[in-house]
Amino acid sequence: MAVIPFLTLLLPFMTISKSVTQIIIGMIFFGIVMGTHEAIMRSAIADITPFNKRGTSYGIFNTGYGLALLVGSALMGRLYDLNQTEMIMTFTCVVEAIAIILYFKMINQVRGKK
Repeated sequence: MAVIPFLTLLLPFMTISKSVTQIIIGMIFFGIVMGTHEAIMRSAIADITPFNKRGTSYGIFNTGYGLALLVGSALMGRLYDLNQTEMIMTFTCVVEAIAIILYFKMINQVRGKK
């Protein structure tokens, strides 16, 4: 799970390349990231929520995940239309840095509770 933010960080550098090989590798990384999210995040929700709240928990998670994917993709698509590929890479780096910081804060909170 800790590798996912770093793989995500590589995506714009790989997929906005002129090299077909790098684009294909970027697409493979994207598949790995999405597959990991689908498998691990959904099972984590099942582990941390009581049975009678599981439907609500999945709904909240999927809504937040979908909205974040929509907003991020729309912003990057707009930047791509404006030929601002450097801004796409900067945006991805900033968002992934935030994700990494939040990941380690979450790990510390979980370890502190045990």
